[in-house]
Amino acid sequence: MPRLQEQPIRLKQNPYRGPNAHLLSLQQTPDRNNAGLWHSFHSGYIVYIVEWLNANLPDGYSALGKQSLQIEVSFIGGDERLPPRIPDATVYRAQGYQSSIRPHAEIAIATPDAVIPVQGYDLDTTLDAVVIYSGLSHLGLGEPVLRIELLSPANKRGGSGFISYRTNRLDCIRSGVLLYELDLLHESASPLDEIPVYPRMRGSHPYYIAVTDSSQIELETRIKFFDADDSFPLVNILLRGGDLIRDFDFGVPYRYMFERGIWGKLLDYADEPDPTRQRDVQASMNRNVSPAMAAYSPADQARIAERMAAIVANEAKK
Repeated sequence: MPRLQEQPIRLKQNPYRGPNAHLLSLQQTPDRNNAGLWHSFHSGYIVYIVEWLNANLPDGYSALGKQSLQIEVSFIGGDERLPPRIPDATVYRAQGYQSSIRPHAEIAIATPDAVIPVQGYDLDTTLDAVVIYSGLSHLGLGEPVLRIELLSPANKRGGSGFISYRTNRLDCIRSGVLLYELDLLHESASPLDEIPVYPRMRGSHPYYIAVTDSSQIELETRIKFFDADDSFPLVNILLRGGDLIRDFDFGVPYRYMFERGIWGKLLDYADEPDPTRQRDVQASMNRNVSPAMAAYSPADQARIAERMAAIVANEAKK
């Protein structure tokens, strides 16, 4: 699409209702010396999610930022050993804090767009004999009750940590810890086979939040999809007994992170997302790629174009 005006438009605040489509395209362009853009944003976003959780958690709970469930194999004395599996963010219940089993009526996503059963995966045979350690020494923090994963490229299908992530995801669920997964990387396929590959499959969407409540008798993952320029879906953060944070908005720490970083300086809303991707990848990797806008569905491209037009119109009034 052509530029909407000659002068660039750069905004400190995120002008999208939800995830910033311009920034996400920039963060997923291969080998342009910007590999750290996603990792930097990911790390900061997790920090603000933890901060927002701690500001809203009931007494007896605390949240900490940790490494992802995706792990790598190392070799010690000829045996394969795996370091502890640690999530992006963990909620702990303090030792001695009393609460009952959570009522069945409390669910994280009341109106899911998809519900898929949790089943064992067919794993690579080289991982069958790997010893996976049970977790951390929590230093008095208490038992982990909930994990939040902000998916990275390595976790996604075809990524370097894909098999490890799927293995440890299942282990996490079996351990009785609730698992929340937030996937904003629309240019790579979900690690969950049941989620349609975006944008080429019917019923696919660029983003989703998935919640697996391991306290239920029949394990299932409830999924809420959302599209370009949609707000983050609200979800309940389930804890123990009747404890919960109702209608938690992952968009609040996202906007907070965006405004306090360099992100607005990198983006020009007078032009489409990452307009020089083809030229830059050809120069750096000597291969052809599709435009960043083509990684969105036609419906999402229209939503992005509408958002850009609204930004230009709003700037003209200033």
